[in-house]
Amino acid sequence: MKAKQTIAFEYSTVARQTTTSTAPNFGLTEIIIPTAEPTANDAVLSMLAYLSQHAGDRWLTWITTTPVHKSQISDFNFALNKIRLVHISHTDKSLSVLKSALEDGSSASVVASLDYLNEKSRKTLENASIIGSCKGLIIRRP
Repeated sequence: MKAKQTIAFEYSTVARQTTTSTAPNFGLTEIIIPTAEPTANDAVLSMLAYLSQHAGDRWLTWITTTPVHKSQISDFNFALNKIRLVHISHTDKSLSVLKSALEDGSSASVVASLDYLNEKSRKTLENASIIGSCKGLIIRRP
């Protein structure tokens, strides 16, 4: 019998308060995934699939330096008509592409992997999410 595994994630959320009782439709969340956790990729793909299924009439934009294959996202039941994959050649471009995607306003959520995020960049991305009424998700490994 296979033992249950628990994945520990660290996260921080930055979002401004709104005057209504509903959750804001903007903000920035950072998830730090343990490097040694073998099932971490499956957990991330499941989370992104959920976001694609609940994107409404907007996109889930996923900015990645790693090619993503249709079979890989089909296995996790992504809403293929709601996901926009943006493949960039180098991680140095991630921050500027992420900012542009957040400000664009056509995405419900924008996801990217960043190696490091300083406070100035965090505030820039938070402001971009407000401009685009979009949620940003940063995935990092320590």
